[in-house]
Amino acid sequence: IVDRVKKLYGTDATLFHGDERVSTTIIKDGKRQVGTKLNEQIAAKVLGERQRYVGRTEILGMQYLTAYMPLKGPDGKPIGVIFAGQNITEMLQERNNMMMVIGAAAFVTIALGVLLALLLARGIAGPIGELAEGVSLVAAGDLSRTVAVASRDELGTLAEGFNKMVADLRALVRHVNGLAEGLAASSE
Repeated sequence: IVDRVKKLYGTDATLFHGDERVSTTIIKDGKRQVGTKLNEQIAAKVLGERQRYVGRTEILGMQYLTAYMPLKGPDGKPIGVIFAGQNITEMLQERNNMMMVIGAAAFVTIALGVLLALLLARGIAGPIGELAEGVSLVAAGDLSRTVAVASRDELGTLAEGFNKMVADLRALVRHVNGLAEGLAASSE
């Protein structure tokens, strides 16, 4: 029975006859710890006062979070005790393992978020920098430069508009040069 309880609920279990441990899942030095006695204070509360006890208890030198309940005979008087408990060291180890898994998952998630943010920022900043350089060259009078259109988003639309503006300015300058040459020829 105690092994089945441990398998189902993951806690140690013990059956006491009176205050003597007769069946248990608690193993020390490779042996089940049967024949040992129940803590006197817990025995007084559970067997004497017929009340349950829940709290921390030291069992065979190990700290446990425990629950003890009286086992009553046919006459309603306690004939023994049933115990369920979890070794606090094991609980803390499980908690620490869970915290490590959560911490690792959080770290990986944050690292991926930062990486994606950097890639997104680079994907936006690169084309904007190229457009800014093209605008500076046009402002300085260089109409030979166009900007590569690498996407179909807003930046791609802006780059296409810039390239069209440069082409229109080139055509306008050619037209003005042609008019100036014609005017110079007429004035000769």
